[in-house]
Amino acid sequence: MPPNDNKKAAAARKKQKELEEKNRLLEARLAQLEGANSGEKRGTSPTEQALVAASVKRARTKKGQKGRKSSDSEKSEDPLKPTKELIAKAIVKPVFSVIKFAKGPGTMKKLYSYCLRFGSNTKLKKKDRKQWGAEFGDTCVGELNKHRSNVQTAIEGVFRATWSNSPTRDVGSVARWEACLKRNLRMNRPQDVADYTYCYSTIMDKATGTNVRWNECHKGYVHICDGHPPNKTAPLDYYVTPETEAYALTLIKGNFRRWTAQFKAQDKFPQCKIKPIQKAPTAEAIAASNAIKERLYREKTATMTMPICPMVG
Repeated sequence: MPPNDNKKAAAARKKQKELEEKNRLLEARLAQLEGANSGEKRGTSPTEQALVAASVKRARTKKGQKGRKSSDSEKSEDPLKPTKELIAKAIVKPVFSVIKFAKGPGTMKKLYSYCLRFGSNTKLKKKDRKQWGAEFGDTCVGELNKHRSNVQTAIEGVFRATWSNSPTRDVGSVARWEACLKRNLRMNRPQDVADYTYCYSTIMDKATGTNVRWNECHKGYVHICDGHPPNKTAPLDYYVTPETEAYALTLIKGNFRRWTAQFKAQDKFPQCKIKPIQKAPTAEAIAASNAIKERLYREKTATMTMPICPMVG
């Protein structure tokens, strides 16, 4: 076959493949719209969503290679939005109670399996489940990290409120909260009762990551270590799991000094904003900062102690 015919055949095959991929994407979107309009689960099934995700990824890759810019309509339209919402909802309610971190392929597989199970409530074959995990595994990890960050902010917020409401700026100590976790308390001591009440009620309320898991409907009616809905005994069903208690102490222990330092700085300089340092400054930057501080201090001291010379007429 002549070279020109080979090129024409290759171009035809490539064009045919692109048309097939485009048709698959259109079919998946049509199924999604039909399912949304009819109220059925067809348009949001995990298999179809995995197909949509793969098609969108290929389309974006091709656009990136060609250097094309997506239009406003393409940016606003997200065919994967239903699945992302299901993942976020599954993580907030049942999944976060037993999975706090996802690092490595093993924990990622467990995470997306839980999200698939409790988000879509659909059983898939091993091949389809693996394909869904390949497309949405990173999304599950991202949503978990986002939710974990929200939980940390919420716990910091209750400590900040306690700091502000305390005349002595007392927010306890790491040893006190560790004693609450280990139940190393004497309930005939008023301070131990106050510490455990705060840990049991305020901290755990935020550590669960949702206001429906541990609230006034449960506090005071069940033990924190075995409270769960009636006829529910699975680890996911407990209101406050051991993982949640341990994670709350991990947050407090890892951030206690930083939080208290921020609270003191905010009290002293309420008009200033605190900017967290993600990376430790270099020795040269610290030396330069110290030099500036020393110069400002010397200038201020010299101004305050400089004698006033009398005017000569």
